[in-house]
Amino acid sequence: MSDIVDVINSVGFPIFAVIVLFWQNTQMQKMFDAEQKDLQKALQDNTIVLTKLSVSIDDNLVIKKGVENNEPTK
Repeated sequence: MSDIVDVINSVGFPIFAVIVLFWQNTQMQKMFDAEQKDLQKALQDNTIVLTKLSVSIDDNLVIKKGVENNEPTK
């Protein structure tokens, strides 16, 4: 009987530590996944805004070049 108690006492803490570390790792993975989804959404939003900005700048340059080329001579 004392041998069984000694085995439980000697391996009980390592088993408990493994369980706690596994739980902690699972929780951190959930947090990481949520953060990754937020960053992916922000990146997609930024890509859309930069695309619109690029188109707007290109349009303004085309208009500006058109005005410069069609200036009446004095």
